[in-house]
Amino acid sequence: MKTRHGVEQQYRAGFQTAEGARRRIVARRPYAGSVAWQSAQRIERPATTPAESDAMLPKLAYSWGVHIHILAVHLDYNVSGNGTPLGSAAPRVRFEREAEWTAIEDVVYCRWIDPTTLLYMTQSQRVFVFETQFAQETEISTVPPARIVGRAWVTLTTGVEAEPSYAAAMGVHRRRLFAHCGSALYVGRLLSWAERLELLATQGQLVDAIALATGFYQARTGQIVVGLPRVQRPGDAGQLRRQALVGGRLADLMRRALQTTLAIDRAPRATDAEVRALATVCVQACLALSDMQILFGDVFESFSSEPYRLAFLETVEPFILSGAITRVPAQMLNALIDGFGSTLSHVQRLGAVLYALDLRHGEFDIDRVLGCCRKLRLWRTFARVWLDLGDPIAPVASIIAAATQENELVGNELVDQEQLDDEVPSAVIFDYFDMVMRGRSYPDGQLLKPQARAEAYSARVAQLVFPPATDDAKGTFHTLRALLAIGTERLLATLGHILNDPFTSYINLIVKPSSPQTSRDSGRALRRASQVKSLVQVVVDALHALTMAAHSHPEQNILAPRQIGLLTSFALILYATRFPLVYLTDATVSEWSDVLLTLNDTSTRVERENAFELLFKLNPPPEYADYIDRVRGAGFFRVLEHIYYTLGQFEDALRTFLDHPDFVQRRAVFAAIQDLGAASRPHATESVCRFVVSNAAELVEVDADAFVETVETVEALDHISVVDALDMHPQLQFSYMRALLDPAPEQHTPSDERSPPNIGLPDEQHIVVYPFQSLVPDNAQSANKFSQALHERYLELMCQYSPGAVLPYLKQHADQ
Repeated sequence: MKTRHGVEQQYRAGFQTAEGARRRIVARRPYAGSVAWQSAQRIERPATTPAESDAMLPKLAYSWGVHIHILAVHLDYNVSGNGTPLGSAAPRVRFEREAEWTAIEDVVYCRWIDPTTLLYMTQSQRVFVFETQFAQETEISTVPPARIVGRAWVTLTTGVEAEPSYAAAMGVHRRRLFAHCGSALYVGRLLSWAERLELLATQGQLVDAIALATGFYQARTGQIVVGLPRVQRPGDAGQLRRQALVGGRLADLMRRALQTTLAIDRAPRATDAEVRALATVCVQACLALSDMQILFGDVFESFSSEPYRLAFLETVEPFILSGAITRVPAQMLNALIDGFGSTLSHVQRLGAVLYALDLRHGEFDIDRVLGCCRKLRLWRTFARVWLDLGDPIAPVASIIAAATQENELVGNELVDQEQLDDEVPSAVIFDYFDMVMRGRSYPDGQLLKPQARAEAYSARVAQLVFPPATDDAKGTFHTLRALLAIGTERLLATLGHILNDPFTSYINLIVKPSSPQTSRDSGRALRRASQVKSLVQVVVDALHALTMAAHSHPEQNILAPRQIGLLTSFALILYATRFPLVYLTDATVSEWSDVLLTLNDTSTRVERENAFELLFKLNPPPEYADYIDRVRGAGFFRVLEHIYYTLGQFEDALRTFLDHPDFVQRRAVFAAIQDLGAASRPHATESVCRFVVSNAAELVEVDADAFVETVETVEALDHISVVDALDMHPQLQFSYMRALLDPAPEQHTPSDERSPPNIGLPDEQHIVVYPFQSLVPDNAQSANKFSQALHERYLELMCQYSPGAVLPYLKQHADQ
C-alpha cells in the first residue's frame, strides 16, 4: 500500500486469534520525533546571572509528537572538601528539566540556533522559532520556495510507519538554516529587528513597519526579536537600551512614510483608508516616544493640506477624548476649531474635544476659543474655559444673556437643540452656579484645589449674584433678577442645594456699605465699617432687599407677585430654620410678615403659609389677637388655628378646619374634635359640644361616617343632640342617621355554616332568623340601643329620600 510519503506501507502488527476470530492490530498514526544537542558554551568572563549560567551548560532538546522537552545537562563529580576530583571515576550525568512546550502539530525536526533559541518544524513544514528562556514562540513568515525533501528511513528499515526524517535535508550553522528543496538548496536566517523594518519599508509596507517599530520600542510585539535586549521589568537597563536603539529608527520611518504617502505629486493619491491608517500609527508612535514635538510638528504639518486635514483631526479626536493627549499647540487647536466647527455633525464633537483638553492661559488664542464657543453655543466649554483661566464670573453674563433670549436657536442654524441638550444655557447657568458656589470645578464637579481657591471663587460669584443693597434695587440685583427670570423654582432649588453643602459654611463675605451715613449732629458723612457675614446671611439680606423693593414699588415691575411670594417664603424659612446663624431685626421680620400676609397671589399661598407658620412660632407676637383678621384674610387657616388654640378659643380653632379650601384639611376636623374631646380641660370639652351642635350640618357634608365615629368616640357628645341639631336639614339628618343606624356592610362572602337557614317562605316575605345573638350583624346590634322614635324618624326620612331601601331595612330589623 502506498502512503502519502511515496513508500509502501509496512504494518508492525501481526494476527492474533481469539475465540476463533481473527483481528488485525494496526498503528494508525505515524510516529514523529526529533532530537537536538547544544554544546556547552565558552565565554571569556564568568557568568553574572542565572540565565548566563544556564546558557553555558550543554542542553538537549527532543520532541515526541507535539511535545517539546528542553533538558539542561549537568555533570556531577565526586570531589573532596577543597573541590578536587576524587579518583578517576567518571562523572554522573544528570538531566534537569528546563522547559516544555506544546506545538500545534507533530514536530518532525528541531535544531538549536543559539543556547536560548530552538528552531523546529512541524509535519506540514511550518517552521517556528522557540525562545526557551521566556517560553515565547514565533512562526517564520518566509518559507522555502518548495517542499523540503524528507527521507522515510525509519519506515523503510523497521516497517514502522513514521514521519520522514529531515536530518539530512536540513541543518543549522552559524544561525543560518540550510534546506534541501528538490533540486535547489535553500539558505535562510533570522532577520534582526532592523532588517525586518527595512524589509517592510522596501516592500512599501510603511504603516506595518511603523506599527512593528512601535511594538519594538514598547517591547510589546509578542515575538522573538533578534538584536534587541530583553526587558525584564519596566524601566530597567534593557528597556532603556532598547528604546535608544529603536527610537531614532521609528522617527525616521514616520518621516519617510509621511513623505511617501502624502506627497503632492503622488499618483494615484492616497486613499482615505491609507491616510487614516498612517495617521493612527503615527499618533501611536509619537505617544510611545512621548514626543509631542514630532506629532504637532512634522506629522501635523504633513497632514495640514486640505485633502488630509479632517482625516487627521478625526484620528486624533479619540486620543484626546481618552486622555492620551491633553494639551495641543495653538495651531492644532485652531485647526480643530476650523475643522469641527464647520459642519453640524462635528459641533458636539468639538465641544467634547475642547472639554477634554487642558486649556491654559498663554498657550492658545483665548478670544478665538471663546468666540467659537459663543458662536456655536457650546456653553459648557465656554464656562469651563473661563473657570480654568481663573475668572469664575466672566461667563455668567454671556450665558444669562443667551438663556434669556426668546429662542435659544436664533442666529445659528447649525445647532440642533436635541443634539446639544447639555449645552442649553438655561441648564448650564444653574449647574455652573451650583458647582462653583460649592467649591467644585465645572462641569466634572471635582473639588477645586487648593481650598483657598475654591473659597475665593465661591465668594466672587456670591458677590456678583447677591451684592449689598442700594437704593436702585432694579439695577443692583440685575444678575439675580436675570436668574429669576430664567427659572425661579430652579434657582431656589439650586440655592437650597448650595446652602445644604457643608462647604458653604466656610464662606464668609466682607460686605462693604453701599453709601456713607450722614451724622445728625454735624451733617458730616461718616463711613460705616464693613461687616463679615456668612453666605446664608448674605443671601437672606439680598432677598429681603429685593422683595421689599418689588413689593413697595409694584409699578417698576421688579418682580412678579409669584416671585415675591416664593422668595419671601424661601428666605424666611432659611431664617426660621437656621436661627441664630441668620439674624433679622424685628423691623425686618415685621416687614416680611406684612408681605406674606398682604401679597395677592394664590399660587404661593401654601409656601407663604409654611414660612409664616415657622416665623410665627420662632417670634411669637406680643398680642395674638392683632393678627386674627390679617391671617384670616391671607387664608392661613393653619396659622389661624394656632392663634385660636393659643387664645383658648377652641370653637374658632375648630372652625378654621371647615373654612379651609382643601378637603383634606376640612376632614381633619374630626381628628381635632377627638383630640379636644379627650383633653382634661372642661372648657375644651364644652367648646367641642357647642361646635358640634352648631356646625352639625357642615360636618355631615364633610363626611357623615367620620362624624358618627367621632361622636361615638367623644364621651361628651351624643347622637340625639346631633340629630336634633339637624332638624332644619332633613336630607343631612337622613345622611347622618343612615350612617348611624344602617351603615354600609363590609363586602365579604360568608361560609356555608354561617349562611342563614331557608324556612321556605316566598322571597318577598323571607325573614332571616339567627339562632344565636352572636350571629346577628354588628350594625343590627348597634341599632338596638336607639329608641323606637329614632327608628321611626329614620323610616320617615328613608321613605322620602330612599324609598327603595325601606323593605331591606325592615327585613333586617324585623326581630328587633
